[in-house]
Amino acid sequence: MKNATLGVTLTLIVVAQVQAQPVYQCTGPNGEKVFSQIACPDGSAGTEVTVHNPPPSGDGELIPWGTPQVQSKPDTEPRARVTVVGEQRTCDIDLSAQEIRTAMVKKEVVVGMTTAEVKRALGQPLAINRSSRGDDQWVYPGIYLYIDKDGCLVSWN
Repeated sequence: MKNATLGVTLTLIVVAQVQAQPVYQCTGPNGEKVFSQIACPDGSAGTEVTVHNPPPSGDGELIPWGTPQVQSKPDTEPRARVTVVGEQRTCDIDLSAQEIRTAMVKKEVVVGMTTAEVKRALGQPLAINRSSRGDDQWVYPGIYLYIDKDGCLVSWN
């Protein structure tokens, strides 16, 4: 009980101090208006400004909440199922989706990215060298990417 009383007392003290802060209007070095809670920087008194803080945060009468005229009816009909359309990952990797997105944003590639993710990160390759015996080679400026038959990035140099 003592803690509750102490908490309420401290809250009232803080609220009273917050509401009692004066605001001064001063003239800046270039002639512009400057507002401050302390005295003007050039030492002049400035003009104290009366600030009106309307309810609910300031003092004065509270404005009551309105009463809704029409109550909405709760949904009684079943909602339709939502189908999420997305890319099915075909590459087995230990990276999270966030790590892959981060690499794409940084215009970087990581082993295990799909061809679509590589294109989002680096754009279309300059050339694609197809191989009948192994991985395809995607050519980008200064880098060669190797894509396996499943469409997964397996290495680069």
